[in-house]
Amino acid sequence: MDKIVGLIGVAMALTLALRSYRSQQVPMNRTVAMIIVWVLIFAVLTLVFRQLGADLPH
Repeated sequence: MDKIVGLIGVAMALTLALRSYRSQQVPMNRTVAMIIVWVLIFAVLTLVFRQLGADLPH
């Protein structure tokens, strides 16, 4: 049940973020750059946490 509530919360936050982002009318090249940066941030954090021995979900 906690996972479902968490997923609903993430979906709600993502919806608000996307609506706000669309209202700013950001150019496509900046959007692609932001996506790449966020993917890199998550990848690096995942690698760091794994090296520190964190028990991440598989």
